[in-house]
Amino acid sequence: MSSQFEVRPIQPTFVLKDLNTAQYLEQLRVQDLLSTFAYALRSLDNLNKILELVPLILSRVTETQAALVVLTQEGQVRVAEFCSQGESVAREVHRAALGLEHGAFSTDHENLTVRLQEHLSPTLQCFSTPILARNAIRGYLCVFLEAGDFSWTESREKLFRLMADLTALAIVAIEHESLRLEHRKVQDLLSALGYATRSLVNLNQLLELVPLTACRVTDARAGIIALFQDGRVRLEEFDSLPYVMDLDELRRTFEQCAAHGEALDSCLRANLRPQVQLFSTPILVKTTVRGYLWVLTEEPAYQWSEGHQKLLRLIADLIAVAIENEELTAELRRQEKLTREVDIGSEIQERLLPKTQPAIPGLLVAARCENALKVGGDYYDFIPILDTQRWGLVVGDVMGKGVPAGLIMMMTRSTLRSEVLRQGPPGEILSHLNRVMYPDLETSNRFVTLFYAEYEPSTRRLSYTNAAHPRPLFWRAKTREFFSLDLAGTLIGLTPDTVYTQDTLYLELGDVLVCYTDGFTEAAQRGGPQERFGEEKWTQQVHFACAQYETPAQILNYLYAQIHDFCDGPIDDDMTMIVLKAR
Repeated sequence: MSSQFEVRPIQPTFVLKDLNTAQYLEQLRVQDLLSTFAYALRSLDNLNKILELVPLILSRVTETQAALVVLTQEGQVRVAEFCSQGESVAREVHRAALGLEHGAFSTDHENLTVRLQEHLSPTLQCFSTPILARNAIRGYLCVFLEAGDFSWTESREKLFRLMADLTALAIVAIEHESLRLEHRKVQDLLSALGYATRSLVNLNQLLELVPLTACRVTDARAGIIALFQDGRVRLEEFDSLPYVMDLDELRRTFEQCAAHGEALDSCLRANLRPQVQLFSTPILVKTTVRGYLWVLTEEPAYQWSEGHQKLLRLIADLIAVAIENEELTAELRRQEKLTREVDIGSEIQERLLPKTQPAIPGLLVAARCENALKVGGDYYDFIPILDTQRWGLVVGDVMGKGVPAGLIMMMTRSTLRSEVLRQGPPGEILSHLNRVMYPDLETSNRFVTLFYAEYEPSTRRLSYTNAAHPRPLFWRAKTREFFSLDLAGTLIGLTPDTVYTQDTLYLELGDVLVCYTDGFTEAAQRGGPQERFGEEKWTQQVHFACAQYETPAQILNYLYAQIHDFCDGPIDDDMTMIVLKAR
């Protein structure tokens, strides 16, 4: 019985023509090696590990007996080698590697060949190619084989060049990653220092962090910061600094150097071992050198790069900002304390002024005191004279304004009230006041102007005296005369034995007396030319007010309004006024 199926040979879809199986396998082997090498370059993050791998792969790819990789980095030469066979070859390659690593190395290709040939036998051939990264020769790849083993073909040359290019890419990638990590470290450190600058309220706490941060960002061995303050030097350090004298002794040495104007760099270097490198930058606050920041290292290959200099300068600038912030904060606290004290002084001074206008028989009274600052040197007072019906009236002005003038004003007030109790005539009261206050006023280089009067309701007599105060202005209602009370007198505190005279005026119904300080006549306009209100204009305004207005309060308000309108802003001097009107 015959089979239903016929077995026929299958015809291949392609035919291997002229394909050398050995070459094909060799290509696969090289591809696998290069693929492995490329994967390793992507995965490894350490240049030393790559150096160990490159000679091995290089020797396998080029089918040579030994391979060598030479790299230059920061002035140092790093060499890695691999030998697949032959003890003699291994010895020669090792000698060549040691010669490159410990000798003076040049990136010149011809120089490299000469250096290698010095350690190789004539029978050992060497082929090399440069490793180019960013248009700079970073090293060389070298392979070795004994003469006559095989020819150096174009394909091997291409593979050799490809290995060099892959190695260059790996170097650039690792350096880029290392630089990224270094930048991140620096950013973290500077961010931490910036946060500390904002957050720490005590400068000493911040200074403890500075030397450590300076060392970390510049890769130095140790750090010192010195700040000058009131002839003293504040020091902080990082690391034990075994090659520097005791910190207290160093501080005293710095203080002596600063006192004699000597450079602190020289002072510090004199206390270091010769191999220690010292780098510094000044700490400048508003163009004034307030200290120095140093970093130190014993590493011979340490590079004081431009980046390190900028980072150290940045830290010094942050410290300068912190110093200025602390000083501004301290000044702000002093100002706040002074402001509180001035507010208290202003409150006390305000309480010393009459709270209400007194009820004096036969007189209507209005008075006001406005200070240019919170505390002023003007004042007015109404003093009831004991066991009589008389009243003492006073308007005074201490030269200057502010707290000093306010203190003298309060002293004048208390002293004058004591003198009034003696119930002498007005001229005698001012003479005694001058004699008592002269020693204190002479020491303070200040003087007081004063107008003092006593009014007796039963006779309507006003007795008055004047110590160089602006002349009061008087309106006689009956005759509509207007004149000033001219009475000579010298400043309180000018000479100790001044004798003050007095005069008398009788008030009639409707008469008005305006007593004031020089803040009215000396008032100046804001902006533009500094025009003063002046005596003439002031006299005209007082004359008008006395003739037109009925009450002392109306007169006073009108005159103050004229000055404020003229100044068009805050006043520059204290202004005080008393207006009396006979009724």
